[in-house]
Amino acid sequence: MHVPTKSRIVSPCLLVVLSTLVLAGCNRNVPSVAVTPVPPPPSISLRPTAVTPGQSATLTWSSANYKSCVAGGAWSGTVATSGSMTVILNGAAAQTYSITCYGGVIPEQNSATLGLSPSLGGCPAKSAKRGHAKRTHRISGSHA
Repeated sequence: MHVPTKSRIVSPCLLVVLSTLVLAGCNRNVPSVAVTPVPPPPSISLRPTAVTPGQSATLTWSSANYKSCVAGGAWSGTVATSGSMTVILNGAAAQTYSITCYGGVIPEQNSATLGLSPSLGGCPAKSAKRGHAKRTHRISGSHA
């Protein structure tokens, strides 16, 4: 078979798609295709979002339309599709809690980080460079 040099060969798959689109506009009896919506990713949050080492926070998560979830990061294992638990900041570094849920169209993941807050009563590291006003105490009373 001789193909002229300026002609293009069109894929048979493309022809089927194009003819289906053309026929769909003319024929109202073309079957419809059900589309499964993608559920939103799981939500995960911490309250408070920052604590000092040894302090606790509440980790809360929920997911809609998923069958199972797996924890990762600072926690691990299979977890319910929604719930809450108390977590403790171990050490002087932030801890990230992630959750991946399965059973929707695709697995979805989300995470929350428990940060390190400045210790109570001290100066935050950023303001230590600026210096603090000197505190002077006057002792008043009578001098004998």
